[in-house]
Amino acid sequence: MKIRSTGKQCIESNSGSWQKLRYKELELICNLYANGGRIISRDELLSKVWKCQQTMTTRTVDQTISSLRRKLGDDAESPRYLITAYGVGYTLGTFTSYAPESRKTARALR
Repeated sequence: MKIRSTGKQCIESNSGSWQKLRYKELELICNLYANGGRIISRDELLSKVWKCQQTMTTRTVDQTISSLRRKLGDDAESPRYLITAYGVGYTLGTFTSYAPESRKTARALR
């Protein structure tokens, strides 16, 4: 995954094309990257990226992750870049091997 900034923040997709990022998408990726593979809860991401605005819910984080996955060409069922730790949060796949086979397995690991 490559990110470039030339006045407009962009991310390279699996197909090699560059996709423009919204500011919050960039903030979310930067927060995941800065935590070096640690799984970050949706509440923590909401607090850091959206500064805990009253009208926001953790579903906002999920929607932003979904948007990023579409831009990256990342499959939600077997993601390479944005890994879901079910019931816990998110991490970057390039820094961790946490990828449970199912939600049942994830629950057992908690």
